[in-house]
Amino acid sequence: MAVSNPYKLVQMTKIFGFMVRIFILQKLGITIDKPKILNKFKNVLTTHYY
Repeated sequence: MAVSNPYKLVQMTKIFGFMVRIFILQKLGITIDKPKILNKFKNVLTTHYY
């Protein structure tokens, strides 16, 4: 996957890492405050893409 904009690539890496962390936490059986996480996720997207 080639991304021309390095900054965008960094953001995608951060988002991917964030998703992996959530997945690992779920696998460990830790309950996650989903609305809070989703809001944070939306904030990350809106801050950097719009």
